[in-house]
Amino acid sequence: MHLTFGTPFAVTPTVMITPANGSTAGLLCAVGSVFATGFSLFTGNAPTSGEPNTQYAIYWQATD
Repeated sequence: MHLTFGTPFAVTPTVMITPANGSTAGLLCAVGSVFATGFSLFTGNAPTSGEPNTQYAIYWQATD
C-alpha cells in the first residue's frame, strides 16, 4: 500500500509506524520505500480470511 503526504517534504523524511490495535500488530507491518511525497507500507502476514470485518490501523510519524 502506498500512502501520500498531504504536503510533500523538502527532503526524504524518516517514517516511523506503530500498530494502533492488536489485529494490526499481528500483520507485522513495516515501512517500505520512503519518498518526499509519501511511503509504502507492507505486511509480513496476510489478514485472516475468517475476519472480514476486522479494522486495521496504524499510527505513523514522518520527520525530516
